[in-house]
Amino acid sequence: MKRIRIREMLLSASVCGLTLGLGVLMTVTGNAWAQAPQLDRMDIVERSVPAGPVASVDGNPIEREEYLFLYHAHLSAMGASRGGGEIRDSMRVRAAIAALGELIQREILFLEALERGIGVPDSTVRSALEEEFIMLQDDMRRSGESVGSLEEMLERAGQSYDDAFDKMRKSLIIQQFGETLASEANISVSDHEVREFYESNPELFRQQGLVHIRQIFVKPQVQVVRQATEEQWAEARQRIEQALARIRAGESFEAVARAVSEAPNADQGGDLGMIPAAQLPPFYVEATNRLNDGDLSEIIRSEHGLHLIQLMGSEDEQSISLDDARDDIRRYLMVDKQEALLDDFVQPIITNQDRVKTYLQLERNLANVPDLEEIWAQP
Repeated sequence: MKRIRIREMLLSASVCGLTLGLGVLMTVTGNAWAQAPQLDRMDIVERSVPAGPVASVDGNPIEREEYLFLYHAHLSAMGASRGGGEIRDSMRVRAAIAALGELIQREILFLEALERGIGVPDSTVRSALEEEFIMLQDDMRRSGESVGSLEEMLERAGQSYDDAFDKMRKSLIIQQFGETLASEANISVSDHEVREFYESNPELFRQQGLVHIRQIFVKPQVQVVRQATEEQWAEARQRIEQALARIRAGESFEAVARAVSEAPNADQGGDLGMIPAAQLPPFYVEATNRLNDGDLSEIIRSEHGLHLIQLMGSEDEQSISLDDARDDIRRYLMVDKQEALLDDFVQPIITNQDRVKTYLQLERNLANVPDLEEIWAQP
């Protein structure tokens, strides 16, 4: 089956807890949120978070740590979507509101699922965790980051395996509850709806071209790259410039990559194989678009470190047929319908102040946000 973007949409959809797995972990591992922030560097949202729970549902607390974890995941996603641009205070408040709403909705749905006796076997939770970890490994390898065990990745994100296991179980239980509601409401997706979606979104069904690249990756000598000084960046640049000079002097890219690169694929001569361009970070795509087969890129600085890329070959964009896309479209549309059902279910509970109590107070800091109107101007 060809990989298409509709599948990525399905996996990344924020659906009141229907989204499975370690998407938060994937975002936060590179940001080292495991360490407590310095008080004088706290942003407008962090300064408003109470020492205890941020909210409760039927007396069940939503803890500060869980909230900050998700809030920073939202910020990381914002930063990635903006290409690393500045995140203004208005955007931080928007992320804060979204994170709080998401956690309250999840708690409502989880408690209702438990009330109905819905459960998930341990073996299913372990399998889902393993699947998400494999996806995380693939993403990190493509970005040139080092890949460790699941436990090591969780430790970097400030979580234990038990924490991740419990979060995964909760997500799976909520997903099953959504499926239960859909079954009770006789929700289904017709062939007509699938075809209509396919014909209305042609841009989703153009498979981006494939690229075959090699890379040499070097990072500053510091545990957390984002904390590196300019001197440490300069030292890393000197090392990768020496690697580039060796290649230009006649050494093979593979030999230099094995000797110098700090990426997990160094033993393979830095070879990433043939990869859909859609799966690569934007800076890889921008670099390869300027190269002919066999060419070397300039040295590229990213949030992960320094990259030197060689384009080995490419294949043109292809169209995805309706038959290839059908199953993914059907799943996506079903999730969309389940989201609407769950939203209708939680709305009367969210507004019930006897059941849902909120302790996160942003109001005292909002006066300092000059572009606050943007929060309400967007849907």
